[in-house]
Amino acid sequence: MKDPPFQLQNGVKQGCPLSGILFYLSIDRILQSIQKNRGAKAIVAFADDLVLMADIAQDLQELISTTVDELRTLCLHMNTSKCSTLHLSGRGPTDAAPTKFPLWDTEIQALGDGNVRRRPGAGRPRTTTSTDDRYIQLTARRNRTENATQLQRQLLLATGRRVASQTVRNRLHKGGLYARRSMVCIPLTPRHRAARRRWAAEHRDWEQHDWSQVLFTDESRFSLECDTRRVLVWRDRGTRNNPTFVRERSQ
Repeated sequence: MKDPPFQLQNGVKQGCPLSGILFYLSIDRILQSIQKNRGAKAIVAFADDLVLMADIAQDLQELISTTVDELRTLCLHMNTSKCSTLHLSGRGPTDAAPTKFPLWDTEIQALGDGNVRRRPGAGRPRTTTSTDDRYIQLTARRNRTENATQLQRQLLLATGRRVASQTVRNRLHKGGLYARRSMVCIPLTPRHRAARRRWAAEHRDWEQHDWSQVLFTDESRFSLECDTRRVLVWRDRGTRNNPTFVRERSQ
């Protein structure tokens, strides 16, 4: 049984679970209308993003017009500032033709070779500026052993901008800085070097059966607390053996 249509007088609140269900029911009508009586895949949808596909430019223009008409029946419209077209000419693997597709009284922007940019969206705004990012990275390079919380406080004192410690880590990772344990070395005095040289000379002629009676062990460090009390250093990849990041172990 099909009920007669009725007019909506009120919408749902933002974030209401019913909002997504109502939108999917509405957009499904458009998908079926466009794909109807078409052999090849003509439309792909993800949430409120639609991708129209056709073999020739005339068919794509027809798909655009049909989509606009169907959206108008649902009181929806296309945002031309977020729409683009890509017409592959077929002369090369990535050769694009600058074909214009009109939409109402404007033309949809045509993408060309190398013409890729981020569309304006409703994403979460950045909490830091490019100047703040450079300040965070510069401060970390000057104070290699300070953690993200300490760098967060320095940014707050310098700029008055309050950000999360994870944001500080993200900006440092973007700049190629990662928190790593310092490589530990043992300072060797002349007496240590002489003792090691003497030990190597004494065991130079040992065979495999001699070494099989020796047990080699490596101490592992375990911590039952969240804070391991390890001092980490901010460094770039591939700089583990840099003397600046090496820590001498006290005897």
